[in-house]
This record gives sequence, structure tokens and C-alpha cells, in this order.
Amino acid sequence: MPVRASVAIGLVGTALAVVLVGSLHVLYAGDVDPVRRTISEYALRDLGWMFDTGVLGLAAGSVAVLIALVRAGLVRWPSFAAVGMLVWAAGMVAVVVFEKTNWAVGPSVGGVIHRYASLVAFFALPVATLVATRGREGAAWPRWLAIAALAWLGAILSGRSAVCRGGSSCRWGSWNGGWPSPRWASSSRWRSGPSPERLPPDEMHMSGISPRPNPAEVDLSAR
Repeated sequence: MPVRASVAIGLVGTALAVVLVGSLHVLYAGDVDPVRRTISEYALRDLGWMFDTGVLGLAAGSVAVLIALVRAGLVRWPSFAAVGMLVWAAGMVAVVVFEKTNWAVGPSVGGVIHRYASLVAFFALPVATLVATRGREGAAWPRWLAIAALAWLGAILSGRSAVCRGGSSCRWGSWNGGWPSPRWASSSRWRSGPSPERLPPDEMHMSGISPRPNPAEVDLSAR
């Protein structure tokens, strides 16, 4: 594949992801908080196909960009940078195949795979960028973007750790049974949001939901 064609495919795939996921931010502006929720939650909604298409387009575009970089002699194959970019693309595909945990149903190993695949992908791409641009002139802005991405990922993980140390429920890798279920094999989707009773306490707090009291614990003397 010619370099120009690979670059064009990469740009189209990236633009597709920006347009589709950006549209979901607008369409679900009053339903999904993009600051407190991960964008993977869009996949559990009625327009989840837009998220899936955008992420797969980004993965395909990333592979096309890697092909262009290798053909242009900017990245060697095989190399740490090239493998890192492939890990990023594979992680994006895994994010689509194994959907985010639907707390209205309960945790699953598929949700755990989704979570760790995203973490590995978000770490692999900036590291691969730093390695690929090491010692190259005119590559300052990609390096700074990669550093900013790693710093942001570190801030998110630090915040999560602080929440865990504060006594809130942590579900980074919780699983109570079941096997991975690809998205297309699911018999139902999360259409109207999770039931408050199935959300962990920290997510109830983040969503502004107060857990319902257990009838057995209600003080009858107060009636």
C-alpha cells in the first residue's frame, strides 16, 4: 500500500472516530457525564453502534498510519514503537468486542477484559510515540502530547486509588462469574441506564443517586 494511501486511510479513520464519538457527547449531553463517566458507556446505549464504529475506525486508521510510518522509514519493523502501536490498535478492538461492565446486570469477566484492554492501550500509544520520536528533529509536539497523555492517565489512576483508599467500593478487576461475551452475542443492551441498586456505592455517589434503604433496616419506631 502506498504511503499516501495509508496516510489517507489513517486520517479518515481518525476523523470518523472524532465525528461519531463527538456526536455522542452532544446526543447524550444530559444523560452521560463525560467527565465522571468513561466514553465506553455510550456503547451500552441505543446508539452504541456509533461508538463501536468510531473505535474500530480509529483502530484501522492507527494500523494504516503504522504502515505509512514503516514504509516511509520513520519506524522500523519490528521495533518496540511498532509493536506498541499494534498493541494500541488491538486494545481498541478488544474494547469493542468486550463491552464495558453493565452494572444493571452485574460484573463479568468481559467487563474486566474491557477495562484492562483500555488501560494497556492508553499506555501503549504514548510510550510508542515517545520511542518512535526519540532523537528526531521536528517531533517536539508529538512527544509533548505523549507526555501529557501519560500524565493524564496517571492522574486518573491516582484519583481512582484515592477513592479506593477512602473506603469506596473498587471494582477494577471484580468478577463474580460468567465467561467473556462478545458484544454481538449479548441478548440485551442497557437502554435506560443502570438500576441504582446494582451500582457500586462510589458510582452512586458520582451519579448523584442515593441508595434505597433496606426495608429490614428501617426504624419502625420513627413511624
